[in-house]
Amino acid sequence: MNLKLLRLKKRLRQKHVAKAIGVSRTAISNYERNSNVPKKSKLEKLAEFYGVSVEDITEEDT
Repeated sequence: MNLKLLRLKKRLRQKHVAKAIGVSRTAISNYERNSNVPKKSKLEKLAEFYGVSVEDITEEDT
């Protein structure tokens, strides 16, 4: 599932997501652009924050 799409559905800014999971806004931008992969702990926090499973985030669309 696209992290940017999840964020936009909740009408949040990157800085709000970043603060909620304890990373920089730049890190969120990098995750959304797939230029960095979040560590497992951050991935779990993102999934919890968005109310989805880690698998929902990490699965690639076919």
